[in-house]
Amino acid sequence: MARTYAFSVRDVLIFTPAERRRLLLSSLGVQEAEGFHNPDAAQKLRRVDAEGRDVRYHITVTHSAEDAHRLLRKQYFNVLVIDEGRALPEGGSLPRPDCSLTETFLSEIQPEHVADFTWRSDRTLMLIDPEGDDSRAVFEAGRLQVGGYATWPLTADSFFEAVTGICRRRAVVGKTALCLAGGGIEGLIYEVGALRALDELLIGHGVNDFDIYCGISAGAIAGSFLANGIPPAEFVRAFHGDSTLVDHMGPRIIFQPAWAELASRAMHMVSGWFLSPRRALGGLPAFYMKAIPSGFFSGENLRKFIRKELERPGRTDRFRDLEKELYIGATDQDTSEHVVFGDRGWDDVRISGAVRASTALVPFYSPAWVRGRWFVDGSYTRTSELDVAVAKGATLVVIIDPLVPIRSGVSGYVRRKGGLFGGIQGVKALVHTRFVEGYRRALKKYPHVDFLVIVPEEDDMRLMSGSPMRYNYRVELEELAYQETLLRVEESFAQFNGELSRHGFQIRQPAELRNSGRT
Repeated sequence: MARTYAFSVRDVLIFTPAERRRLLLSSLGVQEAEGFHNPDAAQKLRRVDAEGRDVRYHITVTHSAEDAHRLLRKQYFNVLVIDEGRALPEGGSLPRPDCSLTETFLSEIQPEHVADFTWRSDRTLMLIDPEGDDSRAVFEAGRLQVGGYATWPLTADSFFEAVTGICRRRAVVGKTALCLAGGGIEGLIYEVGALRALDELLIGHGVNDFDIYCGISAGAIAGSFLANGIPPAEFVRAFHGDSTLVDHMGPRIIFQPAWAELASRAMHMVSGWFLSPRRALGGLPAFYMKAIPSGFFSGENLRKFIRKELERPGRTDRFRDLEKELYIGATDQDTSEHVVFGDRGWDDVRISGAVRASTALVPFYSPAWVRGRWFVDGSYTRTSELDVAVAKGATLVVIIDPLVPIRSGVSGYVRRKGGLFGGIQGVKALVHTRFVEGYRRALKKYPHVDFLVIVPEEDDMRLMSGSPMRYNYRVELEELAYQETLLRVEESFAQFNGELSRHGFQIRQPAELRNSGRT
C-alpha cells in the first residue's frame, strides 16, 4: 500500500569547510550578499525539475559538525549534504583527513540512548573530492549507506538532481505501525500514558489510525484494544471503573489464582511422600522443584475479559475480521520458538487467546494452551515486533518500550529491594539490552524506515516498583508517562513532526496542550 508524499519545500543542510562556502554556493547558482553571516538563515531558491515542476529549496550552510548536529535537532531537513572536496577557490587545498567527513559525522551522531535523535544515512548526500580515488569514494558511499553522491566539479543540475533522487525515494511511503512492548501491569500503565499523549498531540488523527499494531505481553493487551478502535483514554477510565466503553479491569481479572495448577502440584507432593517416601527423601531438591507450580495465576479471567470486550458490537475477537492489522508475539515454551499470532498460519487463533499466551509470564502466570502447544510470554524471545512491522510494509514504526531496567549510581540499591526485585531487574536488563542491539541493527538494515522510540527515563523507572505483578494503579505513573512523552516530543519536535508529516499525520506543539489546561 505504497503512496507518494509530495514535498512542498525541500530543506537541505550543507556541511562544508568555511573556506569553501562561496565556491559551493556559486556552483549552485546562489549569490550570497556581501558581508552576509547568519548560519541559521536559509538561502531560498526555485528550480524547475526534470518533470517540469516548480520546486522550492531552502539551503542552509554550516561549517562545523557541532552546528550541523544542532541544526539537525532544531529543524527537519530532507537532505544533509557533506562536502568532501578539498580544493580552495584561490588555489591550494585543505589538509586531507584520515577518514572522510561523512564517516566521522555519521559515527558521531549515532545515539547513545535508543530514544535520542537519530539521523538516517540514507538522507545524506556525499560531494566526492575529484582529486581522490573516485572508485574508492564511491565504494565508501556504499559502505556508509548514504542516499547518494555527486562529484566535483559541481554543477547546479548535478547537485539538485542528486538531492531530488533522495527526496524522490523518500517520497514513497508505506504503512504506519505502532509496536508496544511488555513490562507487566506497570508497563501497561506507562504505555497508556504515552499513548494518551500521542493521541492528543496528533491533529485530526489519533493512535487508532495506524495501519499495523504489534504487541508483546502487556503491549498485546493495549494493541488488541487499539486495533479495535478503543482510544487510550478509555484504558485509564477502565482502571478506575468509570469507562463507558470498557468494563472495570480490576485485580480479580488480573490476579486469578491458578487453583487447578496449585492443587495438582500439592497432590504431587502428597502422593510422592505416601507412595515412595524413601525416593522422595533421596531426591529431595528435584522433588520439591517439581512441586513448584508453573504459574501462580491462571490468566483465564484476563482471557475471558478481553474476549467479552472484543465481542461487543463493532469489535472483533478474530484477527481475520479486523480492519487493521494486528500481530501478537508469544513464545513456544518447549521449542523456544517465537510465534506471531495474526500472521499467516496463526491468524485463526482468537485475539483473546493470543493475548493470554503473550502475557503468560512464568512463573507468575501459567503457560497458555493454544492449538496443542504451551505458550509463554513473548518477551522471552523478542522485545518488539519491529521486524514484523517492516516485513508487512511499514515505513514508519513508533515503538513504546517500558521494559527498561532501573539504573542507580548508589551501590546496593537493587539488592536492598529484595530477591524478587533483583530478579526482575535482571530480566529487564537482558530484555532491554537485546532490544537496543536489535534496534541498532534495524537502523542499518532498514534505511528506508523511520523509527520513533519512546522509553522511560532512568528517573521515571524509580517510581515503578520493578515488579510486573503490582496492580496498585497509581495515577502519577500514568500521568508521568503522559508528561514525559510530551517532553520527549517537545525536545525532538522537528524529528517527530517531519517524520509523522511524511506519513500523513500532523502533530501540534506540546505547549498547546499545556496552555489549554488539558494536562
